[in-house]
Amino acid sequence: MSQVQWETFLRTGFRYGSQNKIAFCSPKGAQVLNAYAATNIRVPTPDKASTYGVDMKTYGSAQGTVDIVMHRNWADSTIYGGYIVLVDMDAVKMRPLRATRLDADVQAPDYDGFKDRYLTEVSLAVQHERRHALLTGLTGAAA
Repeated sequence: MSQVQWETFLRTGFRYGSQNKIAFCSPKGAQVLNAYAATNIRVPTPDKASTYGVDMKTYGSAQGTVDIVMHRNWADSTIYGGYIVLVDMDAVKMRPLRATRLDADVQAPDYDGFKDRYLTEVSLAVQHERRHALLTGLTGAAA
């Protein structure tokens, strides 16, 4: 994927919603995004002079700001291995199924003591599909 293709994807992803989004990436997707910065590496201070490489956590463009989160468990997936999911967190809400409650005395009968637990049953509600975007088909490093 070229940087122009990435910017085109961002134009689609930022058409609706907020100007700050999160890109959940496979390791392959993070590699592609890091490759964009490889030609622009700058060593900011003398104490970092022995460090080389890119650890890009945020990508800024005219479309908006993208925080990058890599999911290592997508590395071996035949489905998610080439994915980048752009999510507008302003359109993701927590929806409780039931109120949080305290369950007292949940220990095993032979346990010498007392155990209690708090139980919360929740889910996420994703609103406004057009505020999010999905990029698929990544096969390798940036062009």
